[in-house]
Amino acid sequence: MKKIFREILLTVVCLLSACTVSETEQNRIVNIFAKDLFESYYLWKDEVKDSLALWNFNDTPQNNIDRCRYRNPDGSIIDQHSSLLSDVDAYSLYPSGMLTFGFDFCHLEDGRDSTYKECVVTKVYPGGPADQAGIRRGDRFQIPDELQYVERHGRLAYDKDSCTFRMENRNVKLFAVPEPEDPLIIQKIFNISGRKVGYMFFDSFDYSKAGNYYDAFKTFKESGVDDMILDLRYNLGGHADLADMIASILAPEEYVDYMYPFIYRGEEKIQLRVLFWPEDRDGKEMEYNVDYLNLGIKNLYLIYTGNSASASEYLCVGLRPYMNVTVIGDKSYGKFVGGPEFPMSDFLEARKDSLSRKVYRQGKRISDGKFLYLMTFKYTDCNKENPYISTGGIIPDYKVYDKPYERYQLGDEQESMLSATLDIIKGKEISIPDSEEKILAKRPDGLYNFEMVGWK
Repeated sequence: MKKIFREILLTVVCLLSACTVSETEQNRIVNIFAKDLFESYYLWKDEVKDSLALWNFNDTPQNNIDRCRYRNPDGSIIDQHSSLLSDVDAYSLYPSGMLTFGFDFCHLEDGRDSTYKECVVTKVYPGGPADQAGIRRGDRFQIPDELQYVERHGRLAYDKDSCTFRMENRNVKLFAVPEPEDPLIIQKIFNISGRKVGYMFFDSFDYSKAGNYYDAFKTFKESGVDDMILDLRYNLGGHADLADMIASILAPEEYVDYMYPFIYRGEEKIQLRVLFWPEDRDGKEMEYNVDYLNLGIKNLYLIYTGNSASASEYLCVGLRPYMNVTVIGDKSYGKFVGGPEFPMSDFLEARKDSLSRKVYRQGKRISDGKFLYLMTFKYTDCNKENPYISTGGIIPDYKVYDKPYERYQLGDEQESMLSATLDIIKGKEISIPDSEEKILAKRPDGLYNFEMVGWK
């Protein structure tokens, strides 16, 4: 009996050992995945071929990726985005998943009017914990040292179920909730000298929620707006396909009807068009016809800050050849490259015949949730030009600063950036005193918002 038991135990141990992939083997297999994609698809593969030849399969994949990023002659990194991801939605970072207290913030720089290290609330999600607690844009507070957070899709997500925030005149304990699925959209219509001007703030380009944007633009269409303001000050980007859809709503109708080229993603021509087929978060395909929604506007005003990136900039690049686009605010982030998030599982299936059976089997065991976000294209306008690459971002036509500390809410006519935009539409001259300093620092460090354009 003991002999039989020992044999069974030995068999179980052997099976468990066979199912376990050592860290060294994991690194080697992921290195095969990453190096293959760099050599096949990387935008700067020719420029970094010498570094690719020195790829070390005994080192961690991320170290190899960091060494192969495209750089300036002085060694500074140009490609700051290509990266190995453990999970496309960053859920693996925190056991509790993506949690939010219902507000985002910026750090205030030390010095000017700062009695302690402060942060200021930039936006509050309606109905969320912060909103219910009476927290508003412009409120100042201290971020607890123990609180960790990441940034995805232009929002902050946290690692705790609850936290007490020290506000200016009170302590507020908030209980986190799952991140809202819907984008934050704020809409207004202003009447300026008989012209209807639509205003729309949104904080991400989420193609799986295309219906939310469709409904918002439907309101503007039915109201007969003459001009549009898109407030993208905190919009780090998202799905380029949604930007294509919005562009087809905003561009002059004649160019959409004849499907003029909107933008080039590398050599791939993206046309203005009326039909779009996004998938929702359950993978169900939807259809949207934006022919009826074309606004027929003459002027588009874009509000930018250094946190306007990727798809937010993509709109300006693609639309400027076709219509009058005025940029108000600060220089944009300057992300004019993009690429897919390559799933390791798809790579293994695509390369199954060329991989050894051992690598394939072990790769399947560790591939779940592993992706390589790889820059594969630059985007340019219909003339295959992008003058903003050389300037490192889109330079505003009118320099205006974001001032959340003044406590005016987004969409309020007195809020600094919207007020200046409305003055420009009214024909007023605006000026920023030379002595005025920009006191808001960049958004908190965290994960960058990745552009998802599908497997290629």
